[in-house]
Amino acid sequence: MKSAITYFLGAGASAAFGLPITSQIFPKFWKQLWTNRTLRRDQRELLKRVFSVLYGGLTSQSNKEDLPNITEVLSLVDHFINSNQSPLKGLTRNQLIESRLALEMGVVDVIQGYYDYDEEKEQDKLYTSFISLLRKEAKKRKVNIISTNYDILIEYGIFAEEYKHQEKRFLDQVDFGIRWRDPFIKQSTLYHPPKNPKFSIYKLHGSTSWLTCELCNQMYINLYGSVYHQIQYVRPRETNTCHCGHYKLSSVIVAPSTAREVSDANLKYIWNAALESLRTSSEWVMIGYSLPSEDLNIRSILTRAFVGNEKQPKITVVQKSDSTKLRYQHLFGEIAFIKDGLAQYLNQYV
Repeated sequence: MKSAITYFLGAGASAAFGLPITSQIFPKFWKQLWTNRTLRRDQRELLKRVFSVLYGGLTSQSNKEDLPNITEVLSLVDHFINSNQSPLKGLTRNQLIESRLALEMGVVDVIQGYYDYDEEKEQDKLYTSFISLLRKEAKKRKVNIISTNYDILIEYGIFAEEYKHQEKRFLDQVDFGIRWRDPFIKQSTLYHPPKNPKFSIYKLHGSTSWLTCELCNQMYINLYGSVYHQIQYVRPRETNTCHCGHYKLSSVIVAPSTAREVSDANLKYIWNAALESLRTSSEWVMIGYSLPSEDLNIRSILTRAFVGNEKQPKITVVQKSDSTKLRYQHLFGEIAFIKDGLAQYLNQYV
């Protein structure tokens, strides 16, 4: 069996490339809520109505230090939806679901607002170096990338740098863990995972470049950028209608919430593929993932992959501080720990 290395990327990995960490998302969203051009006016007004009761002490002028974490906000909304309860007279469960979708869309908009590549910036130099490392590793062994992030930085970087936007070569050598179609090509080819991929890219919580059909479970992936906001269009169009005729396609985003569930059928295949890639890899590199206690699903696949591995994998944990070191040691025992972040890791390996 060909040897493999698995990179497991948490929010800290994307933060190293300039994207916001979880604590930065809601303050940015809150500011945009009062001026946002992405959300429709009715969505903004619905969210303001929901927040007026969930966080009655907040105003449009509230300082970012006074604002809650996005995980808390989503968890509270999810709790009311899951328990079929309403926090406000006249506010229905369906309206809460609509507000949840609008909030999710706002989160994605915040993340995408940070896409601004500049080769002179240190964070973008770091990004280029990391893509170079992945390409270098792929010359000697299979490279698995498991990500909890929604952004498309890694897959697009590989598509652009390793394959120079040559779609056929990319499709022959990169596995997303599922069958999928292109949302911009009517009746497009159904792409299957390649038999001997050079790279595997498994997005555990979905992606801004993915859409799915709720009727036939078909997944759509755009290799060139985000398609998330296709779900905003009121009328059917080619890019938000499934090949089976169902309108409209839905997003594939498992937003941060303590009440979140991975229910999408395609995501379950991806989680199984991620488990197998970890179980069969001789080396794991955990970058920017804090191993939070509430992430029971991820802890489950890490534990099962570790125990099921024929040989104990070499594990390297890359974090900005050593606050999570003991947590990883409790789970895996002996690990290599790099506390100065991705830049320090790349200095050692590139």
